[in-house]
This record gives sequence, structure tokens and C-alpha cells, in this order.
Amino acid sequence: MRMRTASTFYGCSIVTGIAIWLLSLNTQAEITYVEDFESYAVSDSEYLDPTTVANSRWVRDDLGNGADWEVACCSGTGNIPNDDTFDESDQHLRMRRANDASILATQLLTDMKLVPMKEGSVSFELNPSSTGLTAFHGGLFDSATGNYKMQIKYREFGANNGNFIVYGTSVGGYLAAGTNPKGYPASFDRWFRVTINTYSNSTFDVFIDDIGPTTPTSISGEEARGNILSLVGASNDVSVVNRLRLAPGAGNGGSNDHQPTMIDNVIQSVVIEAPVAPVEGTETLAARKVTYTAQDGVEYQAQFTDGVNILADDWTDLGSVVEG
Repeated sequence: MRMRTASTFYGCSIVTGIAIWLLSLNTQAEITYVEDFESYAVSDSEYLDPTTVANSRWVRDDLGNGADWEVACCSGTGNIPNDDTFDESDQHLRMRRANDASILATQLLTDMKLVPMKEGSVSFELNPSSTGLTAFHGGLFDSATGNYKMQIKYREFGANNGNFIVYGTSVGGYLAAGTNPKGYPASFDRWFRVTINTYSNSTFDVFIDDIGPTTPTSISGEEARGNILSLVGASNDVSVVNRLRLAPGAGNGGSNDHQPTMIDNVIQSVVIEAPVAPVEGTETLAARKVTYTAQDGVEYQAQFTDGVNILADDWTDLGSVVEG
């Protein structure tokens, strides 16, 4: 066991056989993970179910003939419609229903596993389809509790006149709606960047920006319009997220491939990882009392390791931060 504090290494002392280390907490490292779909082996004009690829971070509640999100390659060639990615990359995630599924909505839950996170951000680029219904429904989710942190829907309220709506744990009442006074000449042909910030005090922010039409050509024409939705300081009891969930119920137009909803460049930046969940069946032994010298106003974090090398980086937080 060791203690981390807002100072550099003080050294090590042994208390009843337990090593106590004091480490710096002055800065919090931010770790970034990117999913741009370019690492998948997808042939030109083909689709790939990412949940079938080992170590892909994608999981689904069923593998069958339902509506699937699939990695596609390559925009504008072969059987893939000309609906280019914003950064002109070859591969992206797109909604593609199975032929025997409802033409109105997806059927399956599709999740991207996140590093369990108490504080950090998740962003992605989104090109919603023009469906007349819900073209996108997704959000940050905690699979341990079965609750959403927040949810986003993109819906069309009139021809080529859609908007984003942000919800909390349920869709019973929305928290914010986008502003789009001009409408969109072709909402299915524009890209948006969704950024969600979560904080250790259980609050969260949502920002959605119009980043422009698809490239290299577009019938939307107009350049990026910037921010269309800002929600700051929303709060609920969901303190940890570990999934980007693409919920069922979103549609993708009148045929499998025409003007689909597309996702690209998912980025997770972790500031504070979630505490490790207790393992079912572990044995609780008699407690030991550990004491250490503390300074007023200095924060301390207990950590433990099962390894024999106490200098290795395999330490895990034990409990929460304690102020001296």
C-alpha cells in the first residue's frame, strides 16, 4: 500500500509490513484514445461488423439480422454511396439496416467500450441522415448501473429541418435543444462535432458544433456555422461512464444505404479514471490500521498493489482522496 500526496517522493516507510509511498498529485495526466475506424481491414465497397473483431472495443446485445452499425469502406466508390467523410478518410461507422428489418428504426444496442471514467471528455463527428424521424440516438452510459449519464437525439421536425435535443438519464423531458434558425438545405449532408465533458462532481457539459458539409463536394454548400447547442453544468447521480451507446430506434432513410447516419473520429480523453469495481467473490479479511504524517490542506490518495515490485506502475486507488 502507498499514499500519494501533492508533493514529490518523500520516501518509503514500513508500518506493520505495509509500504507507504508518497507521490505527487500536482498534475492530472490526461490520456487520449481515438477510434477513427482506419485500423479495420475492410475491403472497398464492403461493410464490417466491428463487434466481431477481436479487441475492437465494440460490443452488441445481439448478433443476428437486426439493424447494425457497421464500418464501411470507402465513401463514394463501388456499392458505398457517395456520402463522404468530413476528413476525407476511407473508413467510418455508418448505420445500415439488415434487409428484413424495419425501414424506420434500428433494432440493436451497439456500444463502444470506454475506459471507465469519472472525469474527462468524449467527442465524435456525426453526419445524421434525413429521415423525418430520429436519425441518431446515443449517449454516455454506465453498464454497471444500467443508467445513461446523458443522451442525444437528432430529429427532423420538417423537410430538411432537423435539430439536436439533449436528455439526461431518461428521455422524459429534455435539458437543451439546438438552435437552427436557417434550417439545413440538406441535413443529411452536413457534419457536426459532439463534445461531452464529464466531471468528478457528477456534472456534465454538452457542446454541438456544425463543422460543415461533406467533402470534397456537397449539396449543402454553406460552410461551418459553428456552435448550435451548449449545455453547461447539468447534473445527475451517474458519476461513472464506460460506454458510448448507440441506442436502437434511430432510422436511416428509405433504403439500407441511401443517406445513412455516419460517425467518425471518436475521441475519449480521460482525466480521472473510475475506481476499480469490486470483484464478486473476493474475501474481506481483518482490517489493518495505517497511519501517516499529513499536512493541513494537502490531499492524499491511498493505493495498493498485488505485485512484488513496489516501484512498478501497477498501483490501484483505494478509496477516495482524503484531505490532511
